[in-house]
Amino acid sequence: MNTKNKATARKRKELNDDYAKSRLQYHQHRAMRSYKLPKSILIEMFLLPMLFSLFFFGVLEYIANGWSKFFDFWADKLNLPLFVITKVYGWDWLAVPLPFIEIPSVFPSLTLWVVILMITLAVIVLSLLLPAKLLPLSYLLRVVAFIQLTSQAFFWWNAESYLYTAAGQTESLLVFTVLLMFLVPWMHALTYYIFNYSRPKKVLFTFLTLLMLVVFAPFHVMFHAYFLINYSLLMMPLLFFLFGVLMPIMICVALYGWSMSWERAT
Repeated sequence: MNTKNKATARKRKELNDDYAKSRLQYHQHRAMRSYKLPKSILIEMFLLPMLFSLFFFGVLEYIANGWSKFFDFWADKLNLPLFVITKVYGWDWLAVPLPFIEIPSVFPSLTLWVVILMITLAVIVLSLLLPAKLLPLSYLLRVVAFIQLTSQAFFWWNAESYLYTAAGQTESLLVFTVLLMFLVPWMHALTYYIFNYSRPKKVLFTFLTLLMLVVFAPFHVMFHAYFLINYSLLMMPLLFFLFGVLMPIMICVALYGWSMSWERAT
């Protein structure tokens, strides 16, 4: 009996020790740790975004001029009925001139409506025929088809009440991307500069992100303009939800994931 009691007590002690270890590991989990940032990193978190913001604000006028020439060039090559003007956003010394594309808001003809409907139905059938290993693609195609079918239904029954314009869509894309570029250095300060990467890598990461957005923005706008002019406002909901502001955000996320794989400073 005494031996049995000793074995029970030993087992209880082992369970208590395991529980104490698990509690210790829980409190040491990285999600629960606190970290006091060195002053040098705190200074970087303020100075680097400030310098990037001032630099971007200083060169934005030249970037906008380049975008305007890009729009004019491709409007001529693609034979698109659009013209580019300059609109000023902001006030006083914070005023920012950006190109604004004047494009017609084309409503779908009956023929175009039927053709796009047939393509949408074909996409649904394709999503049902894909093998199981391509199930994520099947769901994506169904989401595309659902958005487009919703647009088809609206333009069939109530097209005249559609309030949005093609020019407004392209304008909002460009303005959003510019605002995102101003925010990017500050987002990097809070999510990337806190890690022990070398200062040149931090500067390179932010510079590459801004450069990518500068290059991507005019292509993004012209992509929307081309589809809205040639395939009417019927494509606007799909373009907005899947190929709108989500695209520059995904670029930032992808570059962030890549930069986190860089070798850190010792």
